Amino acid sequence: MDGNLKFHLQDGVVSDRLEDPDFIKQRIAAVTPKRCESELREYLPEDVYRQLAENEFEPLRQSLRDLFAEWLEQ
Repeated sequence: MDGNLKFHLQDGVVSDRLEDPDFIKQRIAAVTPKRCESELREYLPEDVYRQLAENEFEPLRQSLRDLFAEWLEQ
């Protein structure tokens, strides 16, 4: 993870929540197809959206798991 991003996350409003792997897991699990449709459909190019939707947005959840891996391993 980029040092600037890591610092930003650690210094953010919910930085104390990063110490709770269950919180991170719950937030990632909340990335559901229904939520993604309502929040991403109008912002992503159609082909990108369709590809994510066909995989029920698992690539997005996996990206979040990769991003927060350091905190999930605690």
